[in-house]
Amino acid sequence: MDYIHESTPHGEPGFSIDAYSERVYGAGYRYHEEYELLYIAEGTLNICIDGVNYDAKAPTVFFIDKNIPHYVDVSAAREKGPFHWYAILFNSSVLGENGDRCRSFLEEKSINTVLPPDDIYLELIPKLQETAWGHEPGYEFYCKAMLMQMIGHIKETNGYEERDKKIYPDAFSVVNRIVDYIDNHYNENFSIIELAEINGYSPNYLSNIFKRYTGESIVQYAIGRRLNAACYLLVETDKTISEIAISCGFDNISYFNRAFLKRIGTTPGKYRLNAKK
Repeated sequence: MDYIHESTPHGEPGFSIDAYSERVYGAGYRYHEEYELLYIAEGTLNICIDGVNYDAKAPTVFFIDKNIPHYVDVSAAREKGPFHWYAILFNSSVLGENGDRCRSFLEEKSINTVLPPDDIYLELIPKLQETAWGHEPGYEFYCKAMLMQMIGHIKETNGYEERDKKIYPDAFSVVNRIVDYIDNHYNENFSIIELAEINGYSPNYLSNIFKRYTGESIVQYAIGRRLNAACYLLVETDKTISEIAISCGFDNISYFNRAFLKRIGTTPGKYRLNAKK
């Protein structure tokens, strides 16, 4: 998990549709301004959307509302065999100007999180991704047409409810505050008890809601944040491995090496050597 809020708009200038096809990586805890169609085409993945976990077995199609926290965990999936997921991200502006009936439908309705795996989605999501990546002449029109067809199918099949004003749970705000704190103080010593006191909650409650929304414990997230910083310093500086470990919040060099090997898959020295090659 490298970040929470994806503030950079997806897509291209003047074309707010983006597409992804992934067979190797997951997607860390995040939320963004765009809507998202997420299609599990192969394998079984653990998906968490707004704090609700799904063991998503292919074929499964999700619709993720804008600004809803979610992640795709593939750690267990690798042991089960190959997996493949697609994601289509888009801004409601691609459906028309303010007041356009197509755009108003999406903004005024709450689309069901889990959609039936109809052929419409199973065929059009991979095709849209392929078309978006191909950049052949006219691809913008074809991508937009496929997206409109899928949203039209959602309306046709009653895959929505009337939208209530979204009030994000306090737990969501607390998790964001914890992650922001860790991101800004990852190289310092702090405890879950201290984080709980800062936010006015018990350590057990704080640990449970953090795990629920992010898929990781507070300790695991902090270690990951420290290791991400260490990877950057290994590549971009000439500091010794011991200096890097200490500057990233690891007091024990042996523990740093073990944690790096477990999470990154190689030793700090080999990581630096491979990066230079």
